[in-house]
Amino acid sequence: MFGRVTFLFLALFAFQGLCVTEVWLDERNVDYIQSDLLGVSFSIAKWWFDTLEECHIIVPDGSRYEAYPNSNLPSHIFFMEAVQPFTSCSVGMRGVGVEHSGTYELLSLVRHSADNSQTLTRQKNNLTIRTVDLFPTSDS
Repeated sequence: MFGRVTFLFLALFAFQGLCVTEVWLDERNVDYIQSDLLGVSFSIAKWWFDTLEECHIIVPDGSRYEAYPNSNLPSHIFFMEAVQPFTSCSVGMRGVGVEHSGTYELLSLVRHSADNSQTLTRQKNNLTIRTVDLFPTSDS
């Protein structure tokens, strides 16, 4: 009996933190004015003491790109770097056209320092890009 209880205890201790909890955040609607001077970013925050393990983005055409730790992002998207422990899953875009409007899904995999468990957090961002003539010419 003692051997079974000890085995069960050791098995539970060995598998602590090996499961991944999935969290879906509410969708965001983001309006962006097309400009080379303005940018837009998507981010999923994390606790300072936790470690970001992976960050991915799914673009409107369904392609999935890794932003962290190995960036293979398309040229119009960039990972917004920060020093540890402030690195979180955050990507930005600047100077993009209206053809890049659509739903971008951000995925953040974080390892928690308290119990060594992992959380996969997902958020959809509906991006609408508009063109605005900032300096209209008058025909008077």
